Amino acid sequence: MGETRQYQAKTLEVALSKAARDLRVPMEAVQHEVVFDGRRGLFGFGQRDVIIRVDVDSSRSAAAETGIAQERRDGPSPVAEERRQASPARPHPSAAPPRTGRGPGGARPARPQAREETTQARPAVRPSAAPRTEQGRTLLSISQELIGGMKLDIDCVVHDEGEDALLELSGADERLIIGRHGDVLEALQYLLNRMLARVPGLSGRRVFVDCAGYRSRHERNIEEQARRTAVKVRQTGEAVQMEPMNPYHRRLVHLALQDEPGIKTFSTGEGYLRRLTIAPAD
Repeated sequence: MGETRQYQAKTLEVALSKAARDLRVPMEAVQHEVVFDGRRGLFGFGQRDVIIRVDVDSSRSAAAETGIAQERRDGPSPVAEERRQASPARPHPSAAPPRTGRGPGGARPARPQAREETTQARPAVRPSAAPRTEQGRTLLSISQELIGGMKLDIDCVVHDEGEDALLELSGADERLIIGRHGDVLEALQYLLNRMLARVPGLSGRRVFVDCAGYRSRHERNIEEQARRTAVKVRQTGEAVQMEPMNPYHRRLVHLALQDEPGIKTFSTGEGYLRRLTIAPAD
């Protein structure tokens, strides 16, 4: 078996580029096998590199067959050398007249001051107020560690007076922490609850994550949509199936319509495809 070498990088293309530079062959000639195709991770956490195994002899043979690697190993070809000698010689830069750097009258022009560039690191997640309880401080510490890895400009406040805790976020990167239709906010809340479930003293508490009042506005929109749908069902006498929702949002609809006359609600389906139906009462 011939010689093999392993290379790893964030992407397959970068790993192949490393192998090509090391073997001094073009990237398209690298004969490789993917050992591990990498892992993207969530929010950048858990990301792993791509690993490839390269057959050294086969790669060099493939490059030699196309004649691409010959010039890299043996120097320029005779034809290229002949063309170089036939071309007129260019004057060496040292033959140019020296520059005095002086303007008319021999005065030296003023040297422009170098522009001072200052780069400020983006602030990490910052607590706006210290929690009152030990559980709240633990929640804040874990939240800072998780959100801080996202490199966002975010302020963090923990409200832990009630049965459930609320992590309230705000700052310049609110749009990024909320995500499209609140998907980043939901994922962050899920991760926090999974992490806190293993912490003594916090395993029985739920944590809700909100940013700039987005969650409360979204919940009001869901309740208003449910009431409008109930009016439509009452007028037409036909059931309406709503879009897939998570268990918490389905519960909001059930509670919002539990006292509506002539209306009943029920859920069908499994997992993420589970949907809530608003129908006329029997």
